[in-house]
Amino acid sequence: MTDQNHHSSALAQTGNVHLGVTPYNFLTSLLVVLICGLAFSLAGLVIYFGSIRPVKIIEVVPVEMLELPGGSEDGTPDESLRVENEFPETNDASPAEIPSDVAEVAETIEKMLDVSDQSTELVEQQFDLGIQNSGKVGSARGTGARGLGKGPGKGGLSREQRWYVSFNDRLTADEYARQLESFGIELGAIEPDGTVSYLSRPATSPNVRRGPSAAETRLFMSWRGGNRKQLDQELLTRNGITVRDDTLIVHFYPAQLEQSMLRMEQDFQHRPIESIRRTYFEVTQKDGKYQFIVIRQILNTAGK
Repeated sequence: MTDQNHHSSALAQTGNVHLGVTPYNFLTSLLVVLICGLAFSLAGLVIYFGSIRPVKIIEVVPVEMLELPGGSEDGTPDESLRVENEFPETNDASPAEIPSDVAEVAETIEKMLDVSDQSTELVEQQFDLGIQNSGKVGSARGTGARGLGKGPGKGGLSREQRWYVSFNDRLTADEYARQLESFGIELGAIEPDGTVSYLSRPATSPNVRRGPSAAETRLFMSWRGGNRKQLDQELLTRNGITVRDDTLIVHFYPAQLEQSMLRMEQDFQHRPIESIRRTYFEVTQKDGKYQFIVIRQILNTAGK
């Protein structure tokens, strides 16, 4: 019995297995923990620097839209010069008999005199001088009359000639003043001697100044109807600007507003500027802000 008990005890001691951590296992686990910690730290740093990094704002260079209307002030909107012959069409055609690379026209003035003999002598002198037209021979389309406008070009109306701006006649003077201030429009009272009295910010902090009209280069609009002219006169008088019967009341438009209205005009029907005779703007309110919108356009007969 004693030998059997001792044998059983030895077997029991042999079956007890003691598990332990070797130095290799410890170092491996430590390296895994360090690598995971570094990875999480790196990811956190990337997220942090990405959130605090300043966003680079791309500055858009403002594009100024230019137009070059041309024609004659006593012309008509649908007219343009017409020179027809067998030569091909060119932009600066002339009825010259001698081809030339430079388009030049020598103009003579015929004076009407009461005495027929003196008139005949002037005509003979003209032919003796050998005055003749020279230019680039060719033809041009048109009806033969002068186009309405001002300056060189193929014709077209300037902005102050073709733009019509409508303000609501049912607004109060204070609401009307807020509209002018929101657009940056400056009221002007032009005297016959050329002096201009300006009124800016009429709704919040009115500012009055004076200057010569010759130094003014901004677009200005004058009234052709409606009741807003009386409100302009009221705003000017309220701020100490005297308005007489011969005083011209105008609105001076800032360049930024003028460019915005020009883009709206072109985007309305996507027509070239020279084909537009009238563009009608109206003041509306959207999301608490005043803005201009194009409500109607009239095209020249040639631009339809």
